[in-house]
Amino acid sequence: MLTKDKNDGSLLRELLSIWLDEAFTQHHIIKKPCYVEFEYLVYYPDKVTGSITDLDGIKVERFLLWYSVNEIRVDLPSSGNIYFQVGFINKKLDIKQFDTPRSCQDNELWRTISETGDFLV
Repeated sequence: MLTKDKNDGSLLRELLSIWLDEAFTQHHIIKKPCYVEFEYLVYYPDKVTGSITDLDGIKVERFLLWYSVNEIRVDLPSSGNIYFQVGFINKKLDIKQFDTPRSCQDNELWRTISETGDFLV
């Protein structure tokens, strides 16, 4: 098991730890479920698991619906973009907006929606 307790390279300031299990699945532990505003509102549960191409836990809000983020990709060498796959939709964003880890927001409305399952896809 490979463990990383520092927040180097994370998208969130509230990240507590990251570890890699024997099956090479990453586990990210966050202080609490939270919401972060990038180009879209993003929901992170307190535990995100998976590989970069098979994620479980991260959701993005668009038009009052929540969609699961399935995959995150970057070009090597870097093109300056990061790609997110949400279902069959691919979204390209400028990687610079991810340079600095963001702080979690506690959003009561969206927390209620995510806990009840309303509008989740």
